[in-house]
Amino acid sequence: MSKYVSLGFNVVLTIAVAVLYYLHFGSKTSSTPTVVPSTDSTGAPVVVIPESEIKKSGIVFVNTDTLLKNYDFYNASKKSLEARQKKAESSLTGAYTALQQEAMQFQKKAQEGQLTQEEGARKEQELMARQQELMQNKETQMGALMAEEQRLSEQLNKKLQDYVKRFSKDKNYTYILGYTGLSSNILYKNDSLDITRPILNGLNEEYRTKK
Repeated sequence: MSKYVSLGFNVVLTIAVAVLYYLHFGSKTSSTPTVVPSTDSTGAPVVVIPESEIKKSGIVFVNTDTLLKNYDFYNASKKSLEARQKKAESSLTGAYTALQQEAMQFQKKAQEGQLTQEEGARKEQELMARQQELMQNKETQMGALMAEEQRLSEQLNKKLQDYVKRFSKDKNYTYILGYTGLSSNILYKNDSLDITRPILNGLNEEYRTKK
């Protein structure tokens, strides 16, 4: 995202779902699920399983790359934060440029003897105070952006976890794992265990309804 804030929302989707009964990993089926090819944010192929063939027990997974790439709340939040960041950068750049130009004019006048020693000392103190003020303003804005990033990250995680828990309520999942492509700790995945699409559809429907 930027030198101020990296909006890499850290999404933790590995959720252990408590089950009322101790079940095995779900019934096996010999049928081959119909799949729809897609790609995640890294360009890697993703297989989307139709909702009618989604597993409802055992261990399943959510592709977090695909989820974030297509989750309306995440993308809207990211766009908003980037706009705030761009505005802050523009404001700070303009202020620094103006101060630099004024400092150069001051230096020129001082070299040409247009200022008394007292005037020069007073102007120098003024410029230094303004520079310090700009540095503090920069830190304040950076801190505000980082705090907003943290708040949105927590909000995103809560939305995901709350929805996944509700989605799993009438099912018999043992675990729902988060798969993140090449950076994932999962070395192998069976695409028939992918429940990304119904999770994503539900999250987007809730977000659009509450907007």
